[in-house]
Amino acid sequence: MVHPLFSPEITLMLAEGNAPGLKAFCEELHPATVAEALDEEFTPEQIWEVISHANIRTQASVFEYLTPAQQALMAEKAR
Repeated sequence: MVHPLFSPEITLMLAEGNAPGLKAFCEELHPATVAEALDEEFTPEQIWEVISHANIRTQASVFEYLTPAQQALMAEKAR
């Protein structure tokens, strides 16, 4: 589901290269909320870019909440 509150903000932070904002987004919200906001609207590359600003545990937690299909796509892109 496209998240109407976070998607425009995430898009802007990606475009501006706002690393502190992306880190705050990942680490201050629940991982399920982060995953929901990223899952359908963003490419695997963009999702990796967003979550790469968080610590490794947060990255893993967000990844766990992504749909299995999105996890598979991201795993393919990580190679």
